[in-house]
Amino acid sequence: MTKPSAAAVHDQLARIFASPEFRDSLKLQSFLRFIVSLALAGSSDQIKESSIALEVFSRETSFDSNSDSIVRSAARRLRARLEQYYAGPGAGDAVWINIPKGNYVPEICLRAPDEQSVEEKTVPQAAPSPRPRLARPSHVAIALSAGLLVLVLISLLVAEPSLRHRDVRPYIPRGEAYDYYARAQYALAHHGQALPLFQEAVDMDPSFTAAQIGLAQAYTQKAANDEIEPEKSLSRAEQAASNAIRLDPNSADAHATLGYIDYCRWKWSEADRQFRIATRLGSANANSWRLWALVHFARGQFDEAEDTLKRAATLERGTLQAEPMLAQIYYYERHYNQAIAAARRLLDVDHNNYLARWVVVSSLTQLGRSENALEEWRPLLRSADYGETAARQWAFFRAHTGDTADLKTYVQSCGVEHSSYCSPWIIAQAYALLGDRPNCLRYLRESVTRHDPDLVSLRWEPLFDPVRQEPEYQAIIHELGF
Repeated sequence: MTKPSAAAVHDQLARIFASPEFRDSLKLQSFLRFIVSLALAGSSDQIKESSIALEVFSRETSFDSNSDSIVRSAARRLRARLEQYYAGPGAGDAVWINIPKGNYVPEICLRAPDEQSVEEKTVPQAAPSPRPRLARPSHVAIALSAGLLVLVLISLLVAEPSLRHRDVRPYIPRGEAYDYYARAQYALAHHGQALPLFQEAVDMDPSFTAAQIGLAQAYTQKAANDEIEPEKSLSRAEQAASNAIRLDPNSADAHATLGYIDYCRWKWSEADRQFRIATRLGSANANSWRLWALVHFARGQFDEAEDTLKRAATLERGTLQAEPMLAQIYYYERHYNQAIAAARRLLDVDHNNYLARWVVVSSLTQLGRSENALEEWRPLLRSADYGETAARQWAFFRAHTGDTADLKTYVQSCGVEHSSYCSPWIIAQAYALLGDRPNCLRYLRESVTRHDPDLVSLRWEPLFDPVRQEPEYQAIIHELGF
């Protein structure tokens, strides 16, 4: 059997995973990706039931295949799905992947032409295209028949959009738009004032798609960080993302950004649809996969969220951008030690990463190690990047030790004239810590009214355990669509 290149195999996996047989089954995707990756690396000897159980299904090292048949059951489903795929949408694919019965090592080969679909080989030769009477015929028009021209057009229409646009020249922004855009991207990554810079870039060149996407991302960051009232910020973000899609319908980043905005607005089905589009347009776009994990998380699909983040991590080639989100999911699953371990992988190289530090400190707090938690938080108090936000969170962590003075001061300051937006979600958390159930529920209700994106973690946040059985709490969960 002729062996295809690794690149051809990865392209084939992308086609398989985008098919109806596989796109809704992330576990089977993870299973197939794991065994194929080992086979391509020449490590077929490591493809065993035990290794699949550990790496794909997160089983413990004590996994016993005699009492747990999860790998064998999944392998049967995987074989059946592959057969369905190659009998349907993959009938004409050149790269063939098969998992023989009684084994987990995949067979990967190039199929001979006579093994491919009959339709692919029996396209009838059409009559020659008529010569234009008024225009001088080109050499291409003479050489190609009408039938072949139709096939070329069809292939362009049904091809992966990222392939259709592979040869398009990069867009050259007008004037100083790129300069503003570049500075805005740096500011966005470092929690700086990115919004006015992106706005300058867009004002200077409204057709600059990347700047429109950046503007949308800056507005969503403002909403996520509780700096602007969510609905106002998200409306402006949606307008910019929609502009980007109008300018370039095949931009994976534009669709992923719009998907994240839909996620923030609790439009789960629409968010899921946008991320499916984004990952089809750019299967190697790590940001799309990373953000899609949030939708799985919001729906309580923790395994799918973890799998999607791990896929993003493999595409990011060691940037660790998925680690804090993975750590956060472990935290909300209440796997606190796993959450700490995941967050520390990032803190080892980025000591002041806010989300990773928050996961460690919150997990230590839930484990009853509040004094250790406070020591872990002190570095952020000295960081110029987080200032007021770190100080506010410090009041929350101190409240866990019984010192509620700072937290009470914060809540009182939000009840009077305040220099910045006070998130009702954060106030609700404060009242939960202070043991004030009526005010906790009151501000949760206000969070619903303001459409606060942070409400997606309401079902999982340990701080709300005291009100979890309250009818008002259950009503809010219902309104979120869960």
